[in-house]
Amino acid sequence: MKCQFETIPEYLHSNEKSAVNEINEDDLFYMWFKGDLDEGSRMIPGHNKLHNQSVDSDLLNPSGSASDVLFDTKNGEHNHEKGLSTATLDHKSIISFRKIDELKQVRLNKEVVYPKPVYTFKVVHSPTPCKFPHCEIILNVDDKQETEDSYIINKTMKTYIRLRFRNIALQHKIIRS
Repeated sequence: MKCQFETIPEYLHSNEKSAVNEINEDDLFYMWFKGDLDEGSRMIPGHNKLHNQSVDSDLLNPSGSASDVLFDTKNGEHNHEKGLSTATLDHKSIISFRKIDELKQVRLNKEVVYPKPVYTFKVVHSPTPCKFPHCEIILNVDDKQETEDSYIINKTMKTYIRLRFRNIALQHKIIRS
């Protein structure tokens, strides 16, 4: 499938190139955000989905720049007003964790302790016709891929994960002139 937008540079187009199977550990990833990360938000502005986050790979875009992540593949526009941040696979490994408190449920006056779920993130190359370097940070819960309709994460945990992503983005925000 060919990209329908002439506004997106040719070097970004997939042009029938296949996705890579393994993401390089040394890769740098660019993500966009709306507004200002410093406003006390508990998440990355504009990134409402928890089960995956879109980023662009630096190594899969050797002719491009960080600001290429600002191309919107839904309408072909380059959103200059959005902010930029970076992350590495090392930053993502920071987000591999277990919920701090044991999950407990009381049944018939007996306390049943359930194992704590492990939340991990994996970066997967997910090219689109208009953007070959496009990747997704996939949420896994106990080694199962999270989807919008699958596992239900409690509100506290969602806030905690979003806050950790936001802090990574805030620490590695790219200041543009």
